Amino acid sequence: MATRQNNNLLFPLALLVLAILIFVVIFMNNSGKTSDNAYQSDIKQMQTVSASDEVEDIETDLDNTDLDKLDSELDDIDSLLQ
Repeated sequence: MATRQNNNLLFPLALLVLAILIFVVIFMNNSGKTSDNAYQSDIKQMQTVSASDEVEDIETDLDNTDLDKLDSELDDIDSLLQ
């Protein structure tokens, strides 16, 4: 009787291990991932803003912020989700 209970637990456990392995393989082999180093200069530029709360300084900070590449990876994300 004890071996039957072990067999009943072995199958779900094997499925769980298989699911975890599949999850690891899929997400570890994500070749389309952009490295963090590619955006370090953009992040540093965005972090250097004026400490002033004057309207002119805020406008200058906004004008100096490059938002053109903000959605550059959206097409990649959409293709992965489909």
